[in-house]
Amino acid sequence: MHRNIDPRAPAMKEAEFERGRQIYFERCAGCHGVLRKGATGKPLTPDITVGKGTDYLKVIS
Repeated sequence: MHRNIDPRAPAMKEAEFERGRQIYFERCAGCHGVLRKGATGKPLTPDITVGKGTDYLKVIS
């Protein structure tokens, strides 16, 4: 996973991004895939998640 800054995404410090990346790989990638395009779980790509906002992501994390 690399940091791709989307102007619609919330601002994150480098340390926050790295922690989020770690959490994703530990808890989410098994179902949602390394590229977030879905596997046994739904896709978590920015075209889907950015519009739902951070409150949505906090609920599912």
